[in-house]
Amino acid sequence: LIFRTYGLKEDLPMYIAGVSMGGYGSLLLGATFPSKFQKIISVSGAFIAHDVAIGNPQVVGLPADKVTLKYFTDTFAPFDTLEEDIHRNPLAAIVKGEVDTKSPIIMTCGTKDELYERNVDAIKQLHRAGIVCDWHPIEAGIHDYECFDKGFRYAFKQLEV
Repeated sequence: LIFRTYGLKEDLPMYIAGVSMGGYGSLLLGATFPSKFQKIISVSGAFIAHDVAIGNPQVVGLPADKVTLKYFTDTFAPFDTLEEDIHRNPLAAIVKGEVDTKSPIIMTCGTKDELYERNVDAIKQLHRAGIVCDWHPIEAGIHDYECFDKGFRYAFKQLEV
């Protein structure tokens, strides 16, 4: 669609990148269409499938928070199969999928970002599965524009190599 819409040549290298939930999505799309992307970039990725599946109130809100709960229900339900579902969980999709390990994943996250531990866990899961991943923690970075900018600058520098 992008190539047709903008009249781009089909042989141009394609990269996919996203921030937070977009980082989750970039990995999911990269795993779903591995032949389309030369690199997959996730900046402060929201790897929250496990939290959603178990109903972690830190992520999905308290039961009284109907708006947040509805969002997660509309986006991720059914919860009982979310963690293993290759169509809804990027980590499952990558571990079980066909991502070309010659086209590595680049992940960054601030060390003070509320999603940092979830990103570290994601990196460990990918490494255990033998997936090539360039991990770059951003010292003292939080979930904000400044940290996202540093993450993208790092990732784009790797694309120049």
